[in-house]
Amino acid sequence: PRDSPDEIQRHTRIARRPRVQRRGDKMIRLSLPGDKEALIELYKRCFEDGLETVSAVFKRVWRPFEALIFEENHRILSMVMLPRFFMKRTNTHAGYIYALCTDPDCRGKGIMTKLLTAAHEHCEARGDGFTFLVPASESLFSLYSRFSYKPAIFVNKTTIPAALPFDKLRK
Repeated sequence: PRDSPDEIQRHTRIARRPRVQRRGDKMIRLSLPGDKEALIELYKRCFEDGLETVSAVFKRVWRPFEALIFEENHRILSMVMLPRFFMKRTNTHAGYIYALCTDPDCRGKGIMTKLLTAAHEHCEARGDGFTFLVPASESLFSLYSRFSYKPAIFVNKTTIPAALPFDKLRK
């Protein structure tokens, strides 16, 4: 069963997160446990990952209330997972922009821009000092540069369990 808008608002207040952004039949909101199956289907439409990888992502990375979705007429069109990490070197929390995607049939309408902007606002509101991402392909670097992301070089190796190659996550 779908979670009602009132239930979404209640969870949003409880979690002390920014309120739902609603415009007519469109809204950006935090994901809820009841969204998981629709998010899995959207992920499979957007990424060419195998079933084992999809399963690992939704077991190890996705958490209700740590992902934003763009919804129109009660249909999820876009999502971004926002796991949070503590970065020792900078002594701050950071939001990891992960699995940002839009349904292929709905691309080119500015949905990703709205969702990424909301993700930045969400991460700032929860106290993150910055956001980071790892583009899935070379062609995405120019896309993300429009949002002020820049390639970075890391001198020290840092292992983040949720970001390990999926073959290392299997147990």
